[in-house]
Amino acid sequence: RPLALAMSVDQTESFDVLGLWARFFLLLTFCIWIGVTTHDLTLTGQRKKHFILDVSGMNEHCPSIRKVWMALAGYGGLKRLVLQEKIGLRMLGIGISVVMAPILLAWNLVLFNFFIVPLLLLAFLR
Repeated sequence: RPLALAMSVDQTESFDVLGLWARFFLLLTFCIWIGVTTHDLTLTGQRKKHFILDVSGMNEHCPSIRKVWMALAGYGGLKRLVLQEKIGLRMLGIGISVVMAPILLAWNLVLFNFFIVPLLLLAFLR
């Protein structure tokens, strides 16, 4: 029996739970490594190190990153639906928001780790 095969009665089953979790934590480790590397490289710089822990300073230094993130986050359409005057559209917006919340959370985590963090790295390297 292979070591990475999860405990199951059926040996021919191709779904490997332990291997799936191992790949998930490998991806999570990679994302954390990118974040820590970006943070450390920014702190070693001489000119812009005070921006790394200051969100308002970062937005002042490079406002386009915040605009890009807000455009890609996916909240604009839902916000317009929730703020409608008609009660039917408002309830529809609230319902869609509740259903879409886990998807938007996952999307924003992927967006942050694989798009915003490299963009911040490029902003501090210039």
